[in-house]
Parts: sequence; C-alpha cells; structure tokens
Amino acid sequence: MLRRLRSTAPTLPAAWGIPFIGILLSIAVFPLVAATLWHPHFGKIAALWAIAFLVPFAFAFGIGTAASVLVRALLEEYVPFIVLLASLYTVAGGGNLHGSARPCC
Repeated sequence: MLRRLRSTAPTLPAAWGIPFIGILLSIAVFPLVAATLWHPHFGKIAALWAIAFLVPFAFAFGIGTAASVLVRALLEEYVPFIVLLASLYTVAGGGNLHGSARPCC
C-alpha cells in the first residue's frame, strides 16, 4: 500500500498542499477576522480541511492507503505530540515564579 504512495510521492502535484495551506491560513486568519465563528468551531474547521485532503487522497491511492496514512499520522505524530504537551504541562504545573516587574534600565 505505502509502496505505491512512496513511488509516486515525488511526482505529486502542488495541489495536494492546498488543504495544508488552508488549515494554516485558517489558524492564522480566522481568529482575527471571524473570532465568533472560529472559537466554537475550530475543531470542525480543522476536520473539514483534513477531510478535504483525505477524500481525494482515498480516490487517488485507495481507501486502504488513506486509512493507513491516517492511522500512521495519528499514532506516530499526533499522540506523541499530545503526550509531550501533557508532560510539559505537568512538569511546569508545580513551578512558582516570584519577583517584580521593574524596568531594567
């Protein structure tokens, strides 16, 4: 399954990057321009961009390949990132900072 993807990966057209650019622009622009839409629905908007990539990907390379790429992304990238965030949050949770905010000069 992934062999077919790896063999064609260098020849993928730039249009495959549109969903990635779309989610980056959504994260950057929506909170500034449409905050009332973005804040309650950011998960749904991100899911729509993911679907905008996965559906054409499934048609082009097969449902099995798309599912394996999705599972691989979740297990090898998303879960470790969430574990890292949780561990950093836990470690930083016990720190107390004391001092005063005075100008240095």
